[in-house]
Amino acid sequence: MKTLRGQLLVAAPDLQDSIFQRALILVCEHEAEKGAMGFIVNHPSEMTLRDLLVDMKITPEVKGNLGRPVFLGGPVQPNLGFGLYSGAYETSDSAEIDGRVRVTASRSLLEHCAVGKGPENLLVTMGYSGWSPGQLEQELDTGSWWLTAPSPELLFDLPPERRWGEALRQLGLEESSLYFGSGHA
Repeated sequence: MKTLRGQLLVAAPDLQDSIFQRALILVCEHEAEKGAMGFIVNHPSEMTLRDLLVDMKITPEVKGNLGRPVFLGGPVQPNLGFGLYSGAYETSDSAEIDGRVRVTASRSLLEHCAVGKGPENLLVTMGYSGWSPGQLEQELDTGSWWLTAPSPELLFDLPPERRWGEALRQLGLEESSLYFGSGHA
């Protein structure tokens, strides 16, 4: 089995599960015996990075970039935060996902952001999405998800509401050409 680590799962239009509807998930772990783990990267919550810092009793000392949303990373452990980032920022307690994007659950990332020393490209999620061994492969086989390669621009620069449509375009599909309902026989 080929690993899906670093791939982007694009929810098929007929996937109606509310949290996964029109979701993009960056797969950060995928092993046959352990299953898979990833983060929804296009469903922002109402919480901002500044709100999260305050909730964690970290005093924000800078104003810039703290208004960005915290994302709903998935239904598993929704009170656990993760930072996805790229660029020149270095920390020893992170894991590489695909050579361009790293992930950490370390509080130090947020402390660095509070003083303006965090990564320029940052996406913070609460919770993650997880699959038991074989489950994601089965969902791919039934057409619930499509695969594409992520880009830092798609993950960090594009407004969240445009990311799913852009991922479809990367697959050669246009949102307007897809059918979102059920038919009658």
